[in-house]
Amino acid sequence: ASAVAADLSLGATASDTGGSIRQPASFTGTVGIKPTYGRCSRFGMVAFASSLDQAGPIAKTVEDAALMLRSMCGHDPKDSTSLDVATPDFA
Repeated sequence: ASAVAADLSLGATASDTGGSIRQPASFTGTVGIKPTYGRCSRFGMVAFASSLDQAGPIAKTVEDAALMLRSMCGHDPKDSTSLDVATPDFA
């Protein structure tokens, strides 16, 4: 979130178990989204609490975060909790 706030990056991916996307975003004036469980693949993440862990975007604006989220979503057969549903247009 701090790299996005400092204009070092247009956006970043992050993981959230208990607020690790949302809280840093709120502290830095950026936007963080913790998606619905299963919306984004957790494959490759170190599980802290597998029923709470979720990957999501951090961006400068809501629209940028929505665009990132759309590109992150989708079914992943390598993640048993990944939802096989259509990806909506969040923006």
